Amino acid sequence: MNTQTQEALKMAIKALQNISKSLTEKQVWFSSDVYDAMQACKEALEQPAQEPVAWMHYKDFTIVMHDVWEELLDGKNDWYPLYMEQSQS
Repeated sequence: MNTQTQEALKMAIKALQNISKSLTEKQVWFSSDVYDAMQACKEALEQPAQEPVAWMHYKDFTIVMHDVWEELLDGKNDWYPLYMEQSQS
């Protein structure tokens, strides 16, 4: 998960907390979906950082496995990380 996504999730949690607090103080009923959404955001933030399994060159689509990435390519900017799809449990 990239930094931008992490920040968006943190903002969503804070907004949902503020909404639920405000509505509770005003004794206004609201859906429990608000709490479910907060929990989902928190769980997403707790996921470990995923490592790329390979790198792909953006011009010729050459793919290099991650375990040889550092010694072979030395982090050049023409390559994009490839990740495994996370299973949906």
